Amino acid sequence: MPLTINTNLSSLIIQTNLKQSSNALNQAIERMTTGFKINGAKDHAANYSISTQMNTKLSAYQVAEDNVSAGLDLLSTASGTLEQIDSFLTRLRALQEQSAYGTYSKDSLRVINSEANSIVDEITRLYTTTEFNGKKLFLGTGDFEDTDEVDTNIYVKDVTSFKIGTTYSLASAEDLVQLSNLVNSGVYTRNIDFQLIKDIDMSGVDFVAIGDETNKFKGNFDGQNFAIKNLKENSRKRYNGLFGYIEDAKVKNINLENVDLSCSVYAGGIAGYVYKSEITNCRATGNVTSGTAAGGVVGTTHTNGSSKIEGCFFSGTVETSGSSTFSGGIVGDCSGIVLVSRCYAEGSINAGRASGGIIGATHYGYSNIENCYSNCKIRVSGGMPVAGGLVGETHGSGSVIKNSYATGEITLIGSGGAGSSKGSLVGAMFDGGEVINCVSSSELSTNLLGNFSSADVVITNSDVWSLAEMQKESVMSNYGFTTENGWYYEHGKTPQLLHFKPEDEEESEDVLMNKQATVLQVGINSSGSSTIRFNTSFDLTGLKELRHIGLNDVSYIPDIDEFLLRVNSKHTELGAVQNRLESALEEINTHYENLLSSRSTLRDADVAQESSAYIRNQILQQASATLLATANQTPAIALQLL
Repeated sequence: MPLTINTNLSSLIIQTNLKQSSNALNQAIERMTTGFKINGAKDHAANYSISTQMNTKLSAYQVAEDNVSAGLDLLSTASGTLEQIDSFLTRLRALQEQSAYGTYSKDSLRVINSEANSIVDEITRLYTTTEFNGKKLFLGTGDFEDTDEVDTNIYVKDVTSFKIGTTYSLASAEDLVQLSNLVNSGVYTRNIDFQLIKDIDMSGVDFVAIGDETNKFKGNFDGQNFAIKNLKENSRKRYNGLFGYIEDAKVKNINLENVDLSCSVYAGGIAGYVYKSEITNCRATGNVTSGTAAGGVVGTTHTNGSSKIEGCFFSGTVETSGSSTFSGGIVGDCSGIVLVSRCYAEGSINAGRASGGIIGATHYGYSNIENCYSNCKIRVSGGMPVAGGLVGETHGSGSVIKNSYATGEITLIGSGGAGSSKGSLVGAMFDGGEVINCVSSSELSTNLLGNFSSADVVITNSDVWSLAEMQKESVMSNYGFTTENGWYYEHGKTPQLLHFKPEDEEESEDVLMNKQATVLQVGINSSGSSTIRFNTSFDLTGLKELRHIGLNDVSYIPDIDEFLLRVNSKHTELGAVQNRLESALEEINTHYENLLSSRSTLRDADVAQESSAYIRNQILQQASATLLATANQTPAIALQLL
């Protein structure tokens, strides 16, 4: 190497190494003082990114752990209070049993009642005030009032006449029987409002249909979607149903479950005979039988009137006996002008003359059927049987069947007669009519109309398909069965109708409970598996009735047992949630520890290794400093040669 003055290569080499050893020394100092071998992206870009993600997850697990712990505290608070309420209800049950002994004086019973009132007050306080971090735990399914407010309902059982402008309530079989007695005795009902305010079970009750040909029901009846169950009526010869005969009436939102009706003339689940009336959003299940005309919803409609039947449903058996009888899934026999819209029926329809899935027959007028469907087994056994998937037979050139379909099967017995006829939609249209955008299954018949149909019938965009084809949305939408028109599809089924909701229906209890649920984030992701949803609220409506313990001869044991069942069910439900939260907490701790260990492996500094690096670089730094001093003297050696 040449000896120069301007360039001291030895010094430059030593300076470079001194910088490297100094940087390495500083890095070792940083790692030992922070405890991390990765203190920035420059140390290891990939591992720094991974480490940052781990930090985010660790933070999320810590929050989830806090959430679960808070949830367990909330459930412990709720469970403790439920135990108290359970204890108080058990004591109320004992007081009810004690008051029923029959050996206590009025003064003793008043003492029992006083204790019962105190217990009800305490249950009410616990129920309404228990909270956690300001969140009410038990209230939630609605407003809870335990005051002895005056019941503002006017019940039918308590009156002998009706007044316009007053709404009369029905809450029991007694109310329903009294309404029948009053109407059938001639009490005025035109434009009077009636409302059902709770479910009514008519099991074992002697009931006579409301209204007859002399004393018709002419009011407005709103079932509010409550159920009338197990209604049985076979004492009448004419006009049988929940209503026997209605005129200028409006009936809506009635739910009949398991009806059993029979008479010789005109039977329908909702009404036997209808004149210029509207029946909306009603449904019935069970059996309807008549000797002349029977329908799942209406037996027959009046000759000179126009009526509407909308949004109604029937499931069960409709049957008429005799050779000249009519039966339909919705209406047995239509006379006059009738609109049947957004209705459907399923079950068995049997008649002696004409039978249809929606209407048995129309006479002396015309009927319009829109947006309806039937899935019925139709059987006609008379000498000249006529049957159709939607309508047995029509008489009236104004009849229109539109945007409707039929499935099921048709059986004609005694079909050797000259008048026998069947069609997958209509058995016979004697005076013409229209069929628009309708479909039927070939299992009913290969022909839309029976062989006794007028040449004046106009058929537009209507076909017979196999049931498999009718279950395809791509096929049915071409006939108007679309979501825009109120139809919806389920896989493997024909189009269904969207209805059966009262006009002012409140949200269901399940929807309310879901909205009021507590949702805990017990994981670190946004998926449903990272959350646990539970609801601490439950219903104690009616608790105020227990204030009467000891004051009357009524046994409140069934009511108390119902409250105990609700409390115990909620306790069990919350106990199951506690188990889930404890499991989630254990899972969180396991994930947290494993992730922390992984981050440690990735990021934490090995102090032994870093201390060795520190000493090594410290020695190198000192050596470089010493040698640099020597190297800096090298140019001076060149001066000695001058």
